[in-house]
Amino acid sequence: MQVRHCIYRFSMALTVTLLVCGVMTLATEETFSTLVLRLQQEEPTFAKRQQELLAERYDLSNHPAAGVTMSRGKPVQEGVRVKLPSGMTWEKLAAMSSGV
Repeated sequence: MQVRHCIYRFSMALTVTLLVCGVMTLATEETFSTLVLRLQQEEPTFAKRQQELLAERYDLSNHPAAGVTMSRGKPVQEGVRVKLPSGMTWEKLAAMSSGV
C-alpha cells in the first residue's frame, strides 16, 4: 500500500513538473483533431531529426551480403554498422571492462 502511494505521489509530481515546464499540455487545451493536425505538420521535422541521428550513429549504406536474403527476399546487410565516437577505436573498446 505504501509503495502504491509513493508511486502515485511521484506520478503527480512529474505531471505537475511537465505542465509547469510546458512539455505537456492539458487535454482540454487541444482537441484530438487539432492534435493530429499539429503532429502531422511536425512529422517532417521529427523524421529529419531521427534520420540525422541514425546517420550519425550508424553506417546506413547498402552492403548486401552475397547469397543471403531474409524470408521475403530482402538482402541481409553485412559488416559492422555502428560508428564509433571520435577518439574511440575497436581496440580501446575491447580493452574496456564491462563494469559489472
